[in-house]
Amino acid sequence: MRTSQKSSTTVFIALLCALALPTAAFAAASTNEGGEYTYTGSQSDNRTTGQTGDQIWNIESPLTIGSFFPGQSDIVPYWQIYRGAAITANGNCRVMMGNVVFENAVKWTGTENYIGYIGPTKLILRNGGSLTTTTEHLRIGQKHNSYPTSTATLFMEEPCMLSVNVGNAIAGNDRPGAIWMDGGTLAVSNGVFKTGGTASQDGYIRINGGVVSLGAGNADFFSIGSGANYGSLHISGGTVSTRRTTVAGDPYAKVGVQSSKAADIYIDGGLLDFWNERLDLGYWNSSGVSGSRATLTVDGDGRVVMYLPIMGRSGSGNKSTLNLNGGRFELTRGFSTWGNTGNNRSVNFDGGTLALVKHPKSTDVNGSLGSDAGEIVVYPKGGTISVQSGITSTISTPCRTATGYGVSEITLTNPGSGYVTAPNVTISGGSGSGATAYAILNKDRTLEKIVVTCRGEGYAANDSVTVTISSATGSGAAATATLASNAGGVLRKAGDGALRLIADNAYNGELEVAAGAFALAGGNLTSASALRMGEGTILRPITGSSSSINRLDVTNGIVQIRAEEVNSGDATLGIGALSVNQGLALVTHTN
Repeated sequence: MRTSQKSSTTVFIALLCALALPTAAFAAASTNEGGEYTYTGSQSDNRTTGQTGDQIWNIESPLTIGSFFPGQSDIVPYWQIYRGAAITANGNCRVMMGNVVFENAVKWTGTENYIGYIGPTKLILRNGGSLTTTTEHLRIGQKHNSYPTSTATLFMEEPCMLSVNVGNAIAGNDRPGAIWMDGGTLAVSNGVFKTGGTASQDGYIRINGGVVSLGAGNADFFSIGSGANYGSLHISGGTVSTRRTTVAGDPYAKVGVQSSKAADIYIDGGLLDFWNERLDLGYWNSSGVSGSRATLTVDGDGRVVMYLPIMGRSGSGNKSTLNLNGGRFELTRGFSTWGNTGNNRSVNFDGGTLALVKHPKSTDVNGSLGSDAGEIVVYPKGGTISVQSGITSTISTPCRTATGYGVSEITLTNPGSGYVTAPNVTISGGSGSGATAYAILNKDRTLEKIVVTCRGEGYAANDSVTVTISSATGSGAAATATLASNAGGVLRKAGDGALRLIADNAYNGELEVAAGAFALAGGNLTSASALRMGEGTILRPITGSSSSINRLDVTNGIVQIRAEEVNSGDATLGIGALSVNQGLALVTHTN
């Protein structure tokens, strides 16, 4: 029996009220009144029906119980809050419906670990509360055939802890599900941190702060998309990282798995640290898959550290896209296709930085840009390729500027309501293609805004385009798009290291070298409007090769043109036009 901390008169009245109520199929708690009580664990099903206020359940000493079913069996605005000593539940554990808070340590060791089963469900970890699962997956959004509209969200507030020791942490398993993390620590030791399970449900993960630690004990550790119709991860703060110290021989982080689905990662703050990992941006599960989309966008103050992005491992006619609209993407090795070149691949610059850096563990490995990246497309805000001091990185990726008009802005005209998971935003119509966008959620389940992740290209100035917002949960959101010219983007080279062009490049915009060296090893840059060299920079033709550039501009200071001895023979550099304005082009040699 539970014991009450109220007066004996209050208890007597509450019991009389309870006796007067009809028996409900999902109501097993001794009282539906708000108040403060002591939970002794004598009754595993602690759900209420018709709860009239928040309930605080105090655990006076550690409890070990069988099954554990907190929450409510109907929709009410009130909460069950568990405080005090720890609860260990060895049977089935389900927050099937309703609003629950854990401010104590809760451990689930059974074979059913469900958040959301028969209706809308919210579970909050806060004030030092924790949830640990030890034997089975944690399913946030689980299917019950009699309740097809159930949804679930796990909220994490500093300080708190979620530990999944065995199995996966799944947001949106058989029903739509989400993780909303404002702080605390989330650790998945031997499973996959993922959106989407097995029934084509939407999944959403939002990380505003805290630390997500993904373990080294499982082959796969990260999957955005998976079985979801639409899966997305939004990082605006905090850190997501792995504990793996060696690189294994197969991709482990996957974005987009099923056919004809969409998966997005949007990072406008915080850090995604996969410094020693492969991330498959487009891991479609069959060679015949087409029409799918996998996108990673870095924006704002976001930062990504990556070993090897794989651009579309299987299938054909799918889209694997890296958008660099702000922040910094640090590459410790390079790009790959894993032998499959049948998908559309691109790295789009619109204000962001791609940093080619040293691998922290391997002295002979550093970031580079090969043809497996697909193509580099430069949009109006331009982009920066930074090379770390002390290394030379090669580039053979085709580069060009975006054409025509693109989508410059999306205006939200109705924020909608009820969005448990972020909706999928698509842009259609007009004479262009390639425009994409991402919806930013508010915690009240409305949309805050829709950001353009790629402007697209080839649209006409007077085109009419349609913004479609699709969701398995919410409704009512609407938006309009504005087009603008794609002209004006500049590609910059920064950092004290050297960037070496090793193949002809038809880049047709302006290339600005702000620091370090730019080397040409048989690569011609004859379509660029100008190669602009800044003060103290070095232009290096490589010995044993012949290269040419369309136009060289030198302004404000001394720029050296100095051959770099790599092969035998002369270094030949053809310059179509040379412009020197308040500067000096100093041609030197080493012998």
